[in-house]
Amino acid sequence: MIVIADSSFLIALATVDALGLLPKIFPMITIPDAVYDEVAKKGAGLPGSKEVADATWIRQISVRSADKVKAYRAERLGIGEAEVLALAEELKADMVLMDDERAWDIACQKRLRYLRSVEFLLEGHRRRHLDAATVKAKLMLLWGKRWIGEEMITAALEQLR
Repeated sequence: MIVIADSSFLIALATVDALGLLPKIFPMITIPDAVYDEVAKKGAGLPGSKEVADATWIRQISVRSADKVKAYRAERLGIGEAEVLALAEELKADMVLMDDERAWDIACQKRLRYLRSVEFLLEGHRRRHLDAATVKAKLMLLWGKRWIGEEMITAALEQLR
């Protein structure tokens, strides 16, 4: 399964100490150069930077088509989201992991499956890697940091009942 992750997704999970859940659900994650640069280099010392830099279950791949990246950038996406979507097309990815709402819309238009950090935490619970109390605490942290909105937190908490 080819799964490509964006910076926002990785940072969200790192912020709530859940990055270690990723290889339990997806044994290998692919990230483009821009995501690696944003999280591991520019984000040095911030949540997730060391974990992403050291992870043996994350592979970094360069996007071949600068034109695809440019086209996605024209859609008002950041460089990380643009490279994730371009790489997803190039590799025919099965799924993209991202938290940017604009990028979700474009992923839908391109018929790419995507998963948000909230949904990923719920999946961790469904697969019995996290108990309900732990997921709730992590969701509340994301909400408190304004990573997710009230509507999303309400829906997620409802799924834990």
